Amino acid sequence: WLDSSNINSTNNAFINANSTLNIWIDLSGNANIPTQSVEANMPIFVESALNGLDGITFSQSNNQYFKLIYDDSINSSNMTIFTIAQTNNLTGTGTILSSQDTSQFTGYEIVADNSNNELQLNIGNSSAYQTSRSGTNTLTDAFILVGQHSTGANKLYTNGQLDAENSYNYVTNTSQPARIGAGSTLNQPTSYFDGTIYEIIVISTTLSDKERIQINYYLSKKWGLNNRIDSDQDGYIDDND
Repeated sequence: WLDSSNINSTNNAFINANSTLNIWIDLSGNANIPTQSVEANMPIFVESALNGLDGITFSQSNNQYFKLIYDDSINSSNMTIFTIAQTNNLTGTGTILSSQDTSQFTGYEIVADNSNNELQLNIGNSSAYQTSRSGTNTLTDAFILVGQHSTGANKLYTNGQLDAENSYNYVTNTSQPARIGAGSTLNQPTSYFDGTIYEIIVISTTLSDKERIQINYYLSKKWGLNNRIDSDQDGYIDDND
């Protein structure tokens, strides 16, 4: 669980505005801690980026990203992933979160595609990567993307709405590190993200609809998106629920 409003687990105390970041503390207690040791590639801390809460910006041109050592807890065969982000000057595609072994066509990545104004969940089946796509979105506006996988079923939600559902097979990454702000987790990173990432939650189970809606609603209210997001797909924005 990564939250840009609490990067250091002390509500961002003593982090200066526009400073580089070499670490992002995992609030789940699982110690999946993203790091970056090369200063030129360190993402940037931004105060009051969204709804008065802090954010972390990633520059595509500066190849800014975090790396996480491999851990089973973010590579479950059943999973639910929540991502809150927005693009800035993204050219082409940029990866928000990836955990892949591209030599084996395994694992997953969450991608913003600025060329087509869509979000994607790509999952490997050991032969190729298969893509679930959102509808058309204004990616420079903050969004909540939820990707889910269970045996024989994949779902992609954008801002509470079910955009894609399919039965693609999924084979987990079993050895390669994960990245935030970049893709291709074998050898050299690629597909750098350009924009701000606010929160990432990876849950090693497939949540029920009720559980997913509750978390989506919480995130919508927290990040000030409740005036345009309908978390429970009832036809009313969260402000009016």
